[in-house]
Amino acid sequence: MTLGLVLTSITAWITVASPAMIRFFYGSRAPLIIAAIAELGLVFYLSATIAKHDASTSLLLFGLYSVLNGITISCVLLVYTQESVYTAFLSTAGMFGAMSVYAMYTKRDITTRGSFLLMGLCGLIIAMVINMLVGSSATVTVISVIGIIIFTVLTAYDTAKIKSLAEDSDMNNSRT
Repeated sequence: MTLGLVLTSITAWITVASPAMIRFFYGSRAPLIIAAIAELGLVFYLSATIAKHDASTSLLLFGLYSVLNGITISCVLLVYTQESVYTAFLSTAGMFGAMSVYAMYTKRDITTRGSFLLMGLCGLIIAMVINMLVGSSATVTVISVIGIIIFTVLTAYDTAKIKSLAEDSDMNNSRT
């Protein structure tokens, strides 16, 4: 995951450091929309098929996702100050690390919360779309808080799921 974040950061920096890349992705909406749809499609594909791929294929697909993510979020570097981007990045990385450590060492089975988290994420997306039409600043705050909670728990869930897949793979390999 750390390498994925680094790849995303480098891709975002390269995208905004190159006038040709800025013109390509931000001169017309189509390339950025295609990249965002490809990124979202890859997320759904990986979520549905992750257990079917070997480690090298999963790593390659995650690398592709990281590059697409770097392209789609590069606009943040054009809009906000470096200090605010670094602060957000470091606090997110800290939260990710803390929740991953929690998921690795907790005795609780977090992997059973997937359907609840998916429903929460769908509800969050629906609320965001509705708020785009309504434009309530109070709703933006509520959505932000709920989003932080959902993604914090999702981080622990994903780490626990990866740990479970790795343990299952180790057990299967030791039987052969």
